[in-house]
This record gives sequence, structure tokens and C-alpha cells, in this order.
Amino acid sequence: MRFGEAPVGLAPADKDALILVRDSSRFGVSGVSANLAVIDVAAYGSLALAGYLESGLFPREMASTPAGSPAGGAAGVNSNR
Repeated sequence: MRFGEAPVGLAPADKDALILVRDSSRFGVSGVSANLAVIDVAAYGSLALAGYLESGLFPREMASTPAGSPAGGAAGVNSNR
């Protein structure tokens, strides 16, 4: 499954029920923005795009809550996040 222009990492969330993919827009493709793609890991290992979370320009760090849910964004290089 492919997500974003330039994925730069991933992390489990929500007790491993989700995977967060850090998508950068480091190549400056028109109409592309940096974000976190939220992938739902369904039973038996199938994957589905659940949505996107806003991030900084080049998402490098992300976090989850103590319960394992996504924290709602990511810090990026050259951003104020």
C-alpha cells in the first residue's frame, strides 16, 4: 500500500490497531502536503486508509497518548509545531 509523496517513517498507535505513516513533501511536488497517514490494520492483516492528520513541513517526531491513540499531529523540520 502506497501513501504520500515521500514517506519518511512509521509508528504503531492505538495498541497496534493503527499505523501512522509520516509523509513529507520534501520534493516540492505541486499540490502535495506533508501529513500523517493513518492506516487501519484490520483483522488478518489487511490495511485500509483511515484518514490523515496535519503535520509540520517535514514530519520527524510524533507521539501517542498514554492510551495509545495518535496525539493529533507531528513536529516537522522548519515548522513551528
